Amino acid sequence: MEQIVNIFLVFIFYSFLGWCMESFGSIIYKGRFINRGFLIGPLCPVYGFGILLVYYLLKGYLDEPIILFFMSIIICSFLEYFTSWIMEKLFHARWWDYSNRRFNINGRICVDNSALFGVLSFIIMYNIHPTYLKVLDTIDYNVLLVISIIIFILLFIDTFVSVNIIS
Repeated sequence: MEQIVNIFLVFIFYSFLGWCMESFGSIIYKGRFINRGFLIGPLCPVYGFGILLVYYLLKGYLDEPIILFFMSIIICSFLEYFTSWIMEKLFHARWWDYSNRRFNINGRICVDNSALFGVLSFIIMYNIHPTYLKVLDTIDYNVLLVISIIIFILLFIDTFVSVNIIS
């Protein structure tokens, strides 16, 4: 159970960091704050899933940074493409469109974002993630469990409300 709690908290942490990057990045590109997430709350789950995939599929390649970098690009690009396609099929809307960028595939992924995912994955795997896991290890499991349950309930409500609004 402890591992499930840690995985969930890792998912939430990177979903939040992804939301921060996306939403505050909109200030730079659009000149105003835009909640770039699918959910009402401050989470972009695709980032949480992306880092979980990168971590669990590539943690054995920490001694091979070049392989880790390029495999991160492939994993994250596949996830971004698949997520875009699924969301479009489910909700008949697009959350992002890279059609105006060079070297894109169906507007769902583009080379510059894919490269950015590789760089971010690299930084996360070698710097942020080890530190985050150490922080989690310093917190009592029962506290983490309560935090996880509360966040899970809020995430469930947010997902339910967001899907109903979008539908």
